[in-house]
Amino acid sequence: ACSMQVNDNVCMKHFGNFIALLILAINALFTGLLLLVAYSPYIQPVTHPVQSCFGLTFPIFALINGAFLIFWLVIQRYKTALLPLIGFLLCYSQLRTYLPLNFHTANPPEESIKFLSYNIMGFNGAVKKDGKNPILTYLKESNADILCLQETKLQEGQIDLDLPGYHQYWNYAKKKGYSGTALFTKEEPVSVAYGIGIEEHDQEGRVITAEFADYYVVTCYTPNSQSELARLSYRMTWEDAFLAYLKGLEQKKPVIFCGDLNVAHEEIDLKNPKTNRNNAGFTDQERQKFTDLLAAGFIDTYRYFYPDTEGVYSWWSYRFKAREKNAGW
Repeated sequence: ACSMQVNDNVCMKHFGNFIALLILAINALFTGLLLLVAYSPYIQPVTHPVQSCFGLTFPIFALINGAFLIFWLVIQRYKTALLPLIGFLLCYSQLRTYLPLNFHTANPPEESIKFLSYNIMGFNGAVKKDGKNPILTYLKESNADILCLQETKLQEGQIDLDLPGYHQYWNYAKKKGYSGTALFTKEEPVSVAYGIGIEEHDQEGRVITAEFADYYVVTCYTPNSQSELARLSYRMTWEDAFLAYLKGLEQKKPVIFCGDLNVAHEEIDLKNPKTNRNNAGFTDQERQKFTDLLAAGFIDTYRYFYPDTEGVYSWWSYRFKAREKNAGW
């Protein structure tokens, strides 16, 4: 009887050790996968990390490593507990990086940067009879860290803008009174580039890129496909070239880009989607290019925060009291 009891105790001890080693091996596997997902240059989420399948691994791994950590502490194997502790801390660091912890706070965190993007449809055209420019007043009162303007319709030397505290950068179209962009920033960039480096696409002053220490800011005025879609073919060529340009920048630093992209992506993004179908800005081709942009890893920031909100637009026609009726895009 004693022999059988001893054998049973030995068997239980070996079984316990086997289970402990199995759990340790599984934990090591999960920690290895976590390191691969978090830091491998060859694995990139196709959307925002939290929304992607890879992003979901972080909270899952956090729970698994937390459970393993508790297990090893309970059975008093403190050295072995270091592995799940490392895994848990790695998970936590990724969650802190990706999760929108301050999305809906009334006051933004102190380290936040305020961006403003505005298609002004001609800077000089906004000057009133009293000599005041409401756009300039708005820009000064906004106190944004970075101001991005599109469709400035200016040539070099046409304006001496009084905007204290900002470094100013302008990109002019060769054609007078057409297109053009501007970028104003409180922090002086490391470098500034104009256009996307392709002569065919750099004649209309549509892109400015400001490089900062940790990221790029790009402002863009996407070509309009025009009435009867006269310029749709060129627009498609532009879209491919511009996306390739952004992805090239992204190989070096994160990219924040804004501007007038001249497209309503989904039906929710304009008041009258059925009657505007196949009009410039709402063709299947233009909408698909925006889908491609998102698939490449960029985020529609407004729809990220407000995916189902309707009736919010950024452009209205001057005709038919569109602004009054909120019939916008």
